[in-house]
Amino acid sequence: IIYFPEAVIYHKADVLNKKNRLGFRDNPFQIYLYNRNKIIFIIKHFSLIDIILFFLNFQVRTNFFEIFWAISNNKPNFFLAQIRSIITGLIIGIRRRTNRNCRKLLKLEMDYLNKFHKMSSSTQKSS
Repeated sequence: IIYFPEAVIYHKADVLNKKNRLGFRDNPFQIYLYNRNKIIFIIKHFSLIDIILFFLNFQVRTNFFEIFWAISNNKPNFFLAQIRSIITGLIIGIRRRTNRNCRKLLKLEMDYLNKFHKMSSSTQKSS
């Protein structure tokens, strides 16, 4: 391990613990990255039984509630971020677990993330 005390790390999203009063993350970009990366990690590193338990216990319960909240509060960006993170996380996780190339999918992901970045920078300029 090499230690660099001068190293600077830049993050695209805020701290994931930042929540609004209902307990949901208040940024669709955060929701997307957090859920997608969580699914990829679980699928890539855990056994099939652990994956099934994870989806039954956590994903169904949490994502169902957050999707219901997004629909009932008329927040389509939150709804789309949830759905897209689940689908993309499953696809990338399965491809990485089976050692298949997902270059084309990762390019689409980069375009999607750049869209979020442009949206957030335009809202910061207007405020």
